[in-house]
Amino acid sequence: MGEVIIAFSGEEVVRRVYTILDSAGIKVFRACSSKFELFDALAHIDRAVVVTGFKLSGETVSQIYDDVHEHAGRQCGFVAITTPEQRDLIENENILVLTTPVSKYELVRSVGMFGGVVEEAKNILINWYYMSESQAHRYIQKLSMDSGTKLEEVAKTIIESGI
Repeated sequence: MGEVIIAFSGEEVVRRVYTILDSAGIKVFRACSSKFELFDALAHIDRAVVVTGFKLSGETVSQIYDDVHEHAGRQCGFVAITTPEQRDLIENENILVLTTPVSKYELVRSVGMFGGVVEEAKNILINWYYMSESQAHRYIQKLSMDSGTKLEEVAKTIIESGI
């Protein structure tokens, strides 16, 4: 999965997200309150999942995503927690967007999707079928919902069959 980094300007949000992930057994590498702190954390690791809001240090999550991938050269998955109105303003399909209110289950599942079999299945869809990361995620999610099968089982099927 890579290391999990929480990046929000508000300490209370950081605390709530940290508590949810920690209680689910997901270790948080660092909690950040600015873009500078986020880049500092990324300098120490190769892969990460960044859980953030719509804005950090005055920049949108799309701008930060672009900066991380263009300038920091890091492999990062991004999970953005936004309002429904802000969701429509995120241009980047590679950012997994959760709209408030977010359930604990939804947050944990979304962060967990950036590792293990689901990530491997998404990579197959991205590389072989030229889907974006969000299209691959939605495709696996839809197959899971339509078949009533767990996400991980659908991902295993994709890996085994190479769809």
